[in-house]
Amino acid sequence: MTTGGHKQDVSSREDVQWVVREQYAALLMHAHTAPKFAHLNLVEHLPKIDDFWCFVLGIHAEKHPYRGSSFEPHVKLHLDNEDFQIWTDCLFKAIDSRFAGPIASDWKNRAEQMGLLFRHKLGLPLD
Repeated sequence: MTTGGHKQDVSSREDVQWVVREQYAALLMHAHTAPKFAHLNLVEHLPKIDDFWCFVLGIHAEKHPYRGSSFEPHVKLHLDNEDFQIWTDCLFKAIDSRFAGPIASDWKNRAEQMGLLFRHKLGLPLD
């Protein structure tokens, strides 16, 4: 959250939820990514994404453990490099609009690494 014009770091599940919802709202408004994400049941899907990021970032992970594969659900979406760039841009914009600090930076770094790994596993060219 922002207090007195200063951005605070990501520190709670609520912070993660806010970022994830901002990111997916942007993805659903983007002409390139909207068709690939519009069919998802976001009421069911977004809490899983929240759990994943809380687990990765160490934010109350013990209360919301992540189970399953973060990669497998993406295989059937037929994603391309542009999708990954837009996904990253939307995530970074959401994080940067409200948060700053080591956890926010770590989140962005981990997201970039995850995107590279997913692109590699999907056989997409890595620039």
